[in-house]
Amino acid sequence: MKKTHWLLRTFHNYLSFIMASLIFIMMIGGLVDISFRYLINKPIPGMSELMALGLGILVYGSLPLVTANNEHITVDLISWNKNRYVAPVVSFLVNVVSSLMLFTISWSIAQVAMDFASYGARSSFLEINLSMIAWVMSAMAFMCGLIFIAKSFPGKYSNQDKEKTL
Repeated sequence: MKKTHWLLRTFHNYLSFIMASLIFIMMIGGLVDISFRYLINKPIPGMSELMALGLGILVYGSLPLVTANNEHITVDLISWNKNRYVAPVVSFLVNVVSSLMLFTISWSIAQVAMDFASYGARSSFLEINLSMIAWVMSAMAFMCGLIFIAKSFPGKYSNQDKEKTL
């Protein structure tokens, strides 16, 4: 990660720790659940529900981290990096379109979160508040859109100097 503002760096570190902890907890939970299921024929109640909710948080929580570090897998069908005049324009357009898509996804998830909150949706077994999970997912998608906007313009957060291609 490039030299950035201390607040962004701190948030990045905390979010990284939370996501790493979540994947570790999911790994241990899965190991224990499967072990109990096959060894003593007694799975942990609600573990599949926790895994599904944890996976949703993990995917959307990791999205800002991947975007901030410019670690998305990209495939260039036409190599624009060779042309120094076209590459910044293509990078700008890709970042703006990506941010608009993520803002749309964030808005859609926020609509679902408001629906969940209006009728008090809870998970079926553990009765976890689903609107809070949806709000976290919406916030992470929105944050990722903001990161793409920041990368759209040349400067400190731009990704024009560090493109990874496959």
